[in-house]
Amino acid sequence: MGLEVRDHGDTPAQVWRPDRESPRAQNVSEVVAGLELLIERIDPILASGDTMLVVGGNCLIALAVVVGLRRLGAGTPGLLYVDRHYDMNTPQSTNDGALDWMGLAHGLALPGAVDAVVAALGEPPSSSRSRWAGSA
Repeated sequence: MGLEVRDHGDTPAQVWRPDRESPRAQNVSEVVAGLELLIERIDPILASGDTMLVVGGNCLIALAVVVGLRRLGAGTPGLLYVDRHYDMNTPQSTNDGALDWMGLAHGLALPGAVDAVVAALGEPPSSSRSRWAGSA
């Protein structure tokens, strides 16, 4: 199709593990480090004007892409979010503790979101509540 494809490589794999010290917001430091690394890697790719495809298994990855688009200054980014869950929980509203199942709540900086995750996403909210239409 005439497209040039470049693989910019993987970020280090993060394996979820039980976090008994923070059972309602597990592995916070690893989650934040992964977000910061991905945002750092996304910035130069987006700045080059290339089309980017990000593949991952953690719902917070979508928010890192939104942060990268916002930093680019190309207007308000849109996000089509398709997930099995709404991801609107915070550690205060669920006892599951898996932060990647709380992505939209942190992107919107909802009350009860983990400050370190919200801070990693930059100036909150990284998404506008008025533009959020839901998820499938």
